[in-house]
Amino acid sequence: MRFMICVLVCILLSSCGAASSPTVTPPAAAAPTLGTISLIISRGGDLWRFDLPAKQWTQLTNEAPNAYSTFPSIAPDGKSVVYSYRPPVPTPSAEQPFVVPVNHANQLSVDGGASKALFVPEAGKRDGQQIYDSLDTPVWSPDGKTLYGVYQTLRFDNDGVFLQSGSSIVAIDVASGTQQTIVMTGTFPSISPDGRQMAFVRTRDGIYPTLYLYDLQTKQERVLFDQPELVSALEAPIWSPDGKTIYLAASPLTLSQREPSWVDWFVKPAAAHGLGWQVWSVDVATGQGKAVNREIFEDPRIVLDGSLLYVWTFSGLWQMDLAGNPPVLIEEPGDIGGMTRVPQ
Repeated sequence: MRFMICVLVCILLSSCGAASSPTVTPPAAAAPTLGTISLIISRGGDLWRFDLPAKQWTQLTNEAPNAYSTFPSIAPDGKSVVYSYRPPVPTPSAEQPFVVPVNHANQLSVDGGASKALFVPEAGKRDGQQIYDSLDTPVWSPDGKTLYGVYQTLRFDNDGVFLQSGSSIVAIDVASGTQQTIVMTGTFPSISPDGRQMAFVRTRDGIYPTLYLYDLQTKQERVLFDQPELVSALEAPIWSPDGKTIYLAASPLTLSQREPSWVDWFVKPAAAHGLGWQVWSVDVATGQGKAVNREIFEDPRIVLDGSLLYVWTFSGLWQMDLAGNPPVLIEEPGDIGGMTRVPQ
């Protein structure tokens, strides 16, 4: 048994080197003419508001140590954001020898102040199980009545033995708090401007990254972008205001130099931040995807403002246009954890 474990570990370690590749920080271009919007950004575990014209940061949350606020999403009225909130993890004790971090959905004014819980997943002990469920990457419906997010289940027995885990995309009625599973397996839900469709990411056959569309009226899903010969990973889709284009983070296959394999299922969580990523666009009518430009980022999150894209990544905040010109560095350093746009 020990021999088999050692063999598996060696395979995974060798694959980690193959799965990731050096990430290149794009060269900064000349100073741009900044837009007039504000952005709410997850930075250092807190939410901050960044005013583009003044290039001024305002801290909105002040989380306790080991607590995190990530993946903000602007409400339809532009007055608040919903975001993933991870409370501080308790210290292990004799009664609770192991602890697991979980995420809730909280709401906060775009001007800061006190936050409130919008949705707290199931937790505690029930039927001989210890429950550690989370809600990740929450987003609003255009009418503000529904939250969509990735519901992560994690269960152990009372002795700490793992029982089950899983993820699904759920719809949560904001008024009542009731939830309904709409997609059994998927990540990064994004709702179209007309509220009729949801884009999301799923690894087809457990290996190939695929962008799907789910019709919220007919309850049917279809593949929109599935080209594993071009990309090895997809994340964080957003819609254009006219609903004709989806922008997302894509890791081109030319960076990893190989198609995904079964071993990626094990190594991807650890190696994901080492992948090189580009900003891609996908035409909703045809399903054709292409890179917006050739620049490489680390784990980018994207906001669209007219003909401009703002990209939040490890190296900082970048401004890009849709014509393929080099991106411009606005602020540094960066972080991961998401970004959303405050309407004017």
